[in-house]
Amino acid sequence: MNIHISTNNYTTTPDIQTAIEYHIQKLSHIVEPLAVSIYVHQNTHHKKGSIYTIEVDYHVPKKIIHAQVKNASNVRGALDVLEEKLERQIKKYKDKPRITIHRIRYWNEKR
Repeated sequence: MNIHISTNNYTTTPDIQTAIEYHIQKLSHIVEPLAVSIYVHQNTHHKKGSIYTIEVDYHVPKKIIHAQVKNASNVRGALDVLEEKLERQIKKYKDKPRITIHRIRYWNEKR
C-alpha cells in the first residue's frame, strides 16, 4: 500500500504523518487499498485564523473513493471526521454486490 501525502501552505510533522498512517491502517482492514493520496491545504481566514482542508483518494479495485473535510480548525479533528466518512463509503463499496462475467454468460445462455 502506497500512502502519498501532499501539502499546500503546510508542513507535516512526523507526529501528523503517524496520525495519518494510523487512520489509514484502521481502514485497511475493511478493504486493502492499492494506493492512498492525501492532500492537506492550509488557508488563513481574517477572523478564524488557520483553516484546514483535507482530501483523500482511496484507490480500490475498479474505483477511487474520495472524501473531503473543509473548514476544519485543526488537522487531527479533520482526520477523525475524514475517517468516519471514508469508513462509511468503504463499507458501502464492500457490501455492493458484484456481477462477474461468468454470471453474465450463464444468464445469457439460459435465455
